[in-house]
Amino acid sequence: MLNWFPDLYITDAAHRDSDKVIEKLNKGKFVPSRYLVTLASNPADQLDLVSTVWLKQEQCARHLPPVIGIAASRADAVNLVIRITEECLAETGTTDLRSYVKSRR
Repeated sequence: MLNWFPDLYITDAAHRDSDKVIEKLNKGKFVPSRYLVTLASNPADQLDLVSTVWLKQEQCARHLPPVIGIAASRADAVNLVIRITEECLAETGTTDLRSYVKSRR
């Protein structure tokens, strides 16, 4: 089972089937063509974009950082990170995304 932030960011394109996607991913089933936005696995970075294809590897799924968002494609995921960055900048005056996202928990 993946670690999901309670206040998950979901893009418009991924919203219609997001509950099914979360359920399938939690059961370890393959979900093609989706990207997850996670806290970065490297403390020097802020966020990672992870294709759900990588979750077919048990090791990757087991060590995936907390998921903060779901997107329908890589471009959609990049736009989601831009949205989070703009939101963070407007609310905090900084681009410390990691701290901002954690504070929303």
